Amino acid sequence: MEPTRTTGRPLPASDMLRRLQNPDYPLCRDDVLWALDFIKRKVADGAPEWSELDRPQLLAHFACYASLAMHLVQRQSLCAEDAECLRAMLSDML
Repeated sequence: MEPTRTTGRPLPASDMLRRLQNPDYPLCRDDVLWALDFIKRKVADGAPEWSELDRPQLLAHFACYASLAMHLVQRQSLCAEDAECLRAMLSDML
């Protein structure tokens, strides 16, 4: 699942992450699904940016991740608070 909104072809992960962090870029459901999958893979692979987090940071990121996932289950669109949460989590990760 690779977002392709403007080019018709998948973006490299680094470009997609930059796009998702841009507050002027309107997030869509597919963007959030891509980001949640990206984060899941990073955690499963033991990426240092995740495995080196202290417990409070890790729990805060998990709460944000779970909240975003539940919002997507319950409704199609995200509110501004959801977008801010995702962008903060991605910024902390990079």
